Amino acid sequence: MRFIRESLRHENSKTTEIYTHITTKTKKLYKMKKTSTILCIILIVMIMIGCKKEQKENTTMKVGETNSTDFYQDFDPNIIFPSNATGYKYELDINGDSINDIEFKYVADVGNFYGYHGTYLAHINSNFYYLLGSSGIKVCNENDLVSCNDIYDNLGGDYEPFTLSYDYYSSVPVQINDTTWEFNDTSYYSGNWHNVENKFIVYKFLDENGWYIGWIRLGFNDDGKLEIYEYGYKKVNGCS
Repeated sequence: MRFIRESLRHENSKTTEIYTHITTKTKKLYKMKKTSTILCIILIVMIMIGCKKEQKENTTMKVGETNSTDFYQDFDPNIIFPSNATGYKYELDINGDSINDIEFKYVADVGNFYGYHGTYLAHINSNFYYLLGSSGIKVCNENDLVSCNDIYDNLGGDYEPFTLSYDYYSSVPVQINDTTWEFNDTSYYSGNWHNVENKFIVYKFLDENGWYIGWIRLGFNDDGKLEIYEYGYKKVNGCS
């Protein structure tokens, strides 16, 4: 009997050791699993924050850049308004949806003692907005960094013309005395694109896929005629 009791005591001791060992291992595995789960959660949260941050920061564009654009169009040859182009207009379908978005128009008139000519941007799509400066559509330089949350305007609605460049002159005869006449010459211009060469209009537009921001490179040549070189745009997030 004594031998049996000693054997049972020995077996109980071994069972206790095994149980303690298993319990210790189980706790370690549980802690490791718990730690691994926490690390996975932290990693997922960091990835989500990084994605949201990247998405939030995708609101800017470098003017004239072509590498990051979703669409780019180079006019070769350039679009040049013809001489004596009274009433001439050129319309752009920027996003290729078969609906014209922007219209450039040239008007002129010459009378006996006066004359004028002007180039206008006619707004023909209410989903298009233009980056504004201190006096109208902003004249942007290449590599300017712009945001889709800068100050834009759709110029008042559908088909609202906006002056890019306008020149007026008059030469009115004035009688000095019975035998002498002189001409009173007057001239002035308006539009912040007057005599501007190789600069950029920045725009943004909204369609069913979201907001886009883009640029058009254009200017007035030595003859005072509008010349359009190229344009591009890219999709952005976080616009308002």
